[in-house]
Amino acid sequence: MNGHSSKTVEIVLKDVQFDQVCKILNLYLFEDENGRAWSRSVMDRELEVLCASQFTLQCILKGNKPDFHSAMPAELAQPFYNNMLEQLREAYKAELIKGEGTPSDC
Repeated sequence: MNGHSSKTVEIVLKDVQFDQVCKILNLYLFEDENGRAWSRSVMDRELEVLCASQFTLQCILKGNKPDFHSAMPAELAQPFYNNMLEQLREAYKAELIKGEGTPSDC
């Protein structure tokens, strides 16, 4: 692994997830009560978050065909995604985080 232990990679991935969780919950995307755009976050508005695992977003077009070689392999992507859902639920209101693997989906 280029001189990095699997523990180091795991820590880096958790840091990336924490950064993404913070951005998802705190990014100013919504209007405030006065209609001012880009001034409220998911947390400010107490909104639901719908998460979807989309490996298809990580592709490169080779001619007319998508190439997914740079996407995370499924055996790593599913645990990464599930852990991100868990971190979102811990950082926010668990009942407002929707996505695969939620108890309500069972």
